[in-house]
Amino acid sequence: MAARAATEKYYYSRYMLVQEEQKQQEHPFKEQIWQLFQSADRANIEMALSWIKSLQIPMFQELEGLKTLYRASCGQRVVQMGGKEIQQLFSLEHLFIRQRSLYQIPEVLGRLQQLKKLSIFHSRAKRLPASIGQLHQLEELSIQMSLLEELPEEIGQLKNLRCLHLGQLALSYLPKSIGQLQQLEELQVVASPLMYLPEEIGQLSSLRKLVVEHSQLEQLPKSIGHCCQLQELSLRNNKLKKLPSKLCSLQLLQWLDLSQNELRRLPFALAHLPLLRLLNLDGNQLEKLPCIKNWALLYELSVRDNQLAKLPATIGRLQQLKTMRVENNQLSALPLSIMDLQELRSLNYHKNPLRQKDIDPELIVWLNNNA
Repeated sequence: MAARAATEKYYYSRYMLVQEEQKQQEHPFKEQIWQLFQSADRANIEMALSWIKSLQIPMFQELEGLKTLYRASCGQRVVQMGGKEIQQLFSLEHLFIRQRSLYQIPEVLGRLQQLKKLSIFHSRAKRLPASIGQLHQLEELSIQMSLLEELPEEIGQLKNLRCLHLGQLALSYLPKSIGQLQQLEELQVVASPLMYLPEEIGQLSSLRKLVVEHSQLEQLPKSIGHCCQLQELSLRNNKLKKLPSKLCSLQLLQWLDLSQNELRRLPFALAHLPLLRLLNLDGNQLEKLPCIKNWALLYELSVRDNQLAKLPATIGRLQQLKTMRVENNQLSALPLSIMDLQELRSLNYHKNPLRQKDIDPELIVWLNNNA
């Protein structure tokens, strides 16, 4: 009988807990109270707190979440959440969270409607709350050196987001909803085990800078060619073995870093990027470069640590080239057209099996005077 009574007491307690939670969720004045809070007006907030107390509205869980966020934003412990603290929190435009002891970011985060910039460092939270999608004023989101494993699909609801910076996380993929971020101009994912980019990346029509470095990318989606506003693309230190020919559609691209990958060849289409200014191909397995025709604005070319047997004879057309690095390849000779590079200030060609008999005597004199 005692065991039965204990069981009934347990289930009754669970029932009452569920009822309390439902009551908290369904209370008719709950949204009105939140509106008073979100006004960030001291008088309204004091009224809301009095209302909670007099009507015995169970919103303590949300208030505890507010305490957590307040402590994260100013580093101060809060015993009782008063009107002053709530006012300061709801008027915040930049929330900086830096707590190693934070294992969960509360859902109440989505109530901070004034937020324009959210920065999270050293958090142990593995997920973001779905309520992050309610931060409609958010323009910058930065999450660094944390245990985050995934982004919620609701991130696609951040219609004003312009910059998304993710670094040293446990992310292995990005949600498809990222393609809904039509105002996104800058996307950076660094030092995370990201294995692929979703095809929806091509829907980012405002994207100007894409950085995915020190990750696990093996290929790029063909849709990347639709990011027609892209000016800077850095994919250094991944596992890329080939590139889509659609890269030639990035006609505004100025900065391209493909260093430290596993590329053996480049698509011919890469030669058709008229605004390219910097090209870094260091640390691949390239055996040749595409015919150089349309890189008239290129001022820096680096192809160190590859397997190049020769340089294109057309390299002399790079009339704006100031720096060229071709160390540690398999070059036995250099093209005579290098002497046409009037703006060249730095030429590094060491650690190549150059043979003097294969180099034009006039070029040898030029190298001695200029390199």
